[in-house]
Amino acid sequence: MFNFRMQTILDVRKTLEEKIIFEFSERQKELQQETETLQLLQQQKAELIDTLRNIQDQKVPVIEIAMQSAMIKRRRKEEELQKEAVKNVTNNVDKKRDELLEARKKKKAMEIYKTRHFEKYQAEERILERTTIDELVVTGHNRRTEE
Repeated sequence: MFNFRMQTILDVRKTLEEKIIFEFSERQKELQQETETLQLLQQQKAELIDTLRNIQDQKVPVIEIAMQSAMIKRRRKEEELQKEAVKNVTNNVDKKRDELLEARKKKKAMEIYKTRHFEKYQAEERILERTTIDELVVTGHNRRTEE
């Protein structure tokens, strides 16, 4: 029976890969949320700019124009902060992707080693089987010739 002496290491590498896959997935979800938040802020800013453009042709108090302008400035600031957050999360996703690739390489290397080890085991088993069969044939032939 085949017994891979490094099975524990392979199992640890598989578990580590699964953990990193989960973390990578979480970082991707976080990136998606941050990107959606950024898009929402950009949409709100565009709406505020459109509102300001629409009230330019009308007679409105200066305070309303100043408030719209201040809200646009605030949205721009929030947008810049959100862009920075998206950039940070993107970096985290990239790091997790690199970790995942490295974990997969290590696991794959161990799986290849196991496969080679198993093929060697099978070859040795075939040789042993052929030797046993040859011995049986020779023994059977010797019995028949003695009779």
